[in-house]
Amino acid sequence: MDTTSRPTGEGHPFGYFTQSFLDEYDHEDIQRMVREYDPDKEFVLVMLKPKDRISTYRVQTTTMR
Repeated sequence: MDTTSRPTGEGHPFGYFTQSFLDEYDHEDIQRMVREYDPDKEFVLVMLKPKDRISTYRVQTTTMR
């Protein structure tokens, strides 16, 4: 998610990238989380922020019972 992007009515600040694309991204947290996550129940969220800051999160889905 690119939080530095401002909606213009076309598109949105969200995107999906393959693991092979992210393998080439030189960021320690992104590399670690992508290596460790379980794609059957998790996803990795990368937030691009102003001043070249990046936050990464590993999010797990749950089943409602």
